[in-house]
Amino acid sequence: MHPSDRFQYRAFLSYSHAADGRLAEVIQSRLQRFATPWYRRRSIRVFRDTTGLGPTPDLWDAIRVALEGSEYFILFASEQAARSQWVGQEVDAFLTSRSADRLLIVWTDGDLRWDDASRDFDWTRTTCLPARLRGAFHAEPLYLDLRWARTTTDLSPRRPEFLDAIARLSATLRQLPIDDVVGEDVKQYQRTRRVAGAAVAALTMLLVGAVVGA
Repeated sequence: MHPSDRFQYRAFLSYSHAADGRLAEVIQSRLQRFATPWYRRRSIRVFRDTTGLGPTPDLWDAIRVALEGSEYFILFASEQAARSQWVGQEVDAFLTSRSADRLLIVWTDGDLRWDDASRDFDWTRTTCLPARLRGAFHAEPLYLDLRWARTTTDLSPRRPEFLDAIARLSATLRQLPIDDVVGEDVKQYQRTRRVAGAAVAALTMLLVGAVVGA
């Protein structure tokens, strides 16, 4: 059994709704659909509270269950997220049972500085991370800088910068080389276009036949 099979979700998205609600929505959609055949809804499941939770009498308990069932934790690092009580609780709950190497950082605003001497973030200058991450990492983690995404209306899945970010996240979540997941996505994209083209051609033939018959 693949290690991921024991988890309900491949990743849990933690973010400030006010700061990164739209970005989290787009990233969830793209991660689930990346390198996915056209006839499948998704290849992996990614938890986002807005889509993953129904009405519940105990919100935190439902979130905790989702955290326990998630293999990775994706933190949208922003100044608002750093001040959010909910984000802080989610980070704390995840790290209580999971290693920090399963926590991925997507930097969306504020300052993020690493201090090699202390082998920790420079907390006198870092403004976008919750305090719970103090001392959590012993080497500088690799993070995605998506600060540009906060100031653009173009989050097209084919935009090069965004495609690269999704590919990098997907490669980590699927534990595959990035070249492999990019190649598979290109193949599935081309196959989808061929299927769509064939469907349009078939419908056109039917329409012409109907017109001639009439």
